[in-house]
Amino acid sequence: MTTRVAVAAPNGYATDAALRVVTEGGGAVDAAVAAMLTTMVTEPGIVSLAGGAFATVWPAGEPAAVTVDGYVAMPGLGGGGGREPSVHDVVTEYGAGVTMTAGLGSVAVPGAVAGLALVQERWGHLPWREVVAPATEVARAGFTLGAASGYYLPYVRDSLFGWDPQTRAALEGPDGRWLETGDLVVVDDLADTLATVAADGPAAFYTGGLAAVLADDMAARGGLVTAEDLAAYRPVVRPALAVDLGAWRLRRSERPRTRGEEVRRHALERTAHQRRAGRGLHPLEAAARLWPRHRALPALLCRTSSASDSMPRTFTGSPT
Repeated sequence: MTTRVAVAAPNGYATDAALRVVTEGGGAVDAAVAAMLTTMVTEPGIVSLAGGAFATVWPAGEPAAVTVDGYVAMPGLGGGGGREPSVHDVVTEYGAGVTMTAGLGSVAVPGAVAGLALVQERWGHLPWREVVAPATEVARAGFTLGAASGYYLPYVRDSLFGWDPQTRAALEGPDGRWLETGDLVVVDDLADTLATVAADGPAAFYTGGLAAVLADDMAARGGLVTAEDLAAYRPVVRPALAVDLGAWRLRRSERPRTRGEEVRRHALERTAHQRRAGRGLHPLEAAARLWPRHRALPALLCRTSSASDSMPRTFTGSPT
């Protein structure tokens, strides 16, 4: 049987991670999880390991797709809600003007690691440590700051990242200047964090040593997330939402959070324009080409399979 894999990712590191796990015997889910974890390393300021993620999977032979909701959750269990949160507003010109609340008091309970681990456990073929390995290696070696993060960070690096010594140090070079597109980024201890997650599984993030470090930091510096919040977190599996795209029926998270309808509309418009110009453009290709303009994060992978193959044939994921 011939296997073909298509990968859409925000940078070459994530693409390479996906292709690597396929060559090691992985399927669409393994490849997408590896790509998403690597994206959480290589797109600083946009996504991170302590964020949230949605993943939509349509397993081969199953009548319907499902979405794993690994979005962030409201903190406050175990007395965290009684703390005085450390927060401040950040006003930026990004996106024609955005006001955000920053500081440890604005941090929610992270869900991405738990969500992706659940996806991998149910539908992946490789051990968890093998799909985490590419992200760990990229973090340890460092990575080139890409165009998406390089465009976004100048809007927020002073106001959103500069106030905290650790976040500031992650985005500064040895000479103290802010890193720019094309510069090498090395985030201290991130590789060790990923290595722990790989070795100990998602429990490290929610009930293990990493959870204790996170909860202690929150308690000391005005955050609301507690050890109880982390231990209680569970991703949710629900039916995926069906969306029409021309003659195609797509499946996505039931709660799209980043211009989903705009992507759909522009994909249809682009397809119609290409057809008028005498060029055939598949609606899915149009969507894939347009999506990076609106979101630097998704990984979309497709794997052909025989009717008896138990591997999921399609997988889409969106870290947040």
